[in-house]
Amino acid sequence: MTGNRSALNLLFLAAGVLGFVLIYGAAEGTGSPELLGPTVVVVGYALVVRIGTKRMSDQPLAEHHMDSIYFLGFLFTLFSLIALFAALQEAGLDGSADITFAFTYIGISVATSIAGILFRSIVRGAWLKDHPERSVDSIEAFLAERASTVNAMAEKEHAYVAALSAFVNATRDFSSDLSRARHALVPEVDALTSAMQRQNGQVERISSLAATFTSVSDDLHRRSQSLPFHAVAGEMQHFNSGVSELNTALDSLITLLERKVERVS
Repeated sequence: MTGNRSALNLLFLAAGVLGFVLIYGAAEGTGSPELLGPTVVVVGYALVVRIGTKRMSDQPLAEHHMDSIYFLGFLFTLFSLIALFAALQEAGLDGSADITFAFTYIGISVATSIAGILFRSIVRGAWLKDHPERSVDSIEAFLAERASTVNAMAEKEHAYVAALSAFVNATRDFSSDLSRARHALVPEVDALTSAMQRQNGQVERISSLAATFTSVSDDLHRRSQSLPFHAVAGEMQHFNSGVSELNTALDSLITLLERKVERVS
């Protein structure tokens, strides 16, 4: 079994090298049968894999070699595209020759990919036909995987439901706390509103008193402007001057009296 596996691995490497040589040599043979060489290599490799895996009971190993058919076709597709880009960059073709040259490598890439997918499916179907018990095992494994997936989904669903229930309970508790806070806050708000109304009444009374004081002040100002302050001030000045003259006369009289008293003495 180990020798068979090693031989298939070496064959894959050899087929890859052969396809690489055929693809890079296809530039000189556009339209000729050698363009089918890479596809023929894929088909031949698929036949060898079919023969090598026919009696292989290890399904993962058989699947590995059968998948290598598709990988070989995809590898040739990459080779052909790389060869196309490299050749176009070096040759610098134009016109119909350029289109034919490009279609050659594109045809190789498409043909090898199709051959890899097709013959991989054919070889796998033939292997499952030769090993029907593996088909049952595959179905059982698939069903077991589905059951495991369903169980995992059920656990996730239970966890989701539990989280949702916890969220609902938390929301309910929050709503209850909010309702209690609202009921406790309503009397405080009412008391604050009443106090603000009383303050507004006091402010209105103060405003009314201020308006009354302003009105009285304006009235006093108007009345004070109507009084004859200038005339009274002039008369007061005249009175002051008269008083000054009277004081002067009295001083003179007192002086004369003092002199007469001195003479009599």
